Amino acid sequence: MGRRIEGEMQITAYEPDTKCGFQVNAGPMQVNLTLTFKTVGTGTKVNLNAQGNPGGLFKLAEGVLAGQVKSMMEGNLVRLKSQLENG
Repeated sequence: MGRRIEGEMQITAYEPDTKCGFQVNAGPMQVNLTLTFKTVGTGTKVNLNAQGNPGGLFKLAEGVLAGQVKSMMEGNLVRLKSQLENG
């Protein structure tokens, strides 16, 4: 919502070449992220699962916040794909 929040990130899962999980604690917000990777042809399909647990004022804006986070994550994955493919 236009504000920068710093937090801590902890690795919760790691399986080489297939899975990586994180738990992010930032202010009153806790987010669990899991990335899974699957070989598809000559490329890799990336699946991102994110589950948030907002608290405080974030709880009041949960619906709006979820849409903003989804949009931000989709944009980040598009940029990552471009960087990986184009160097």
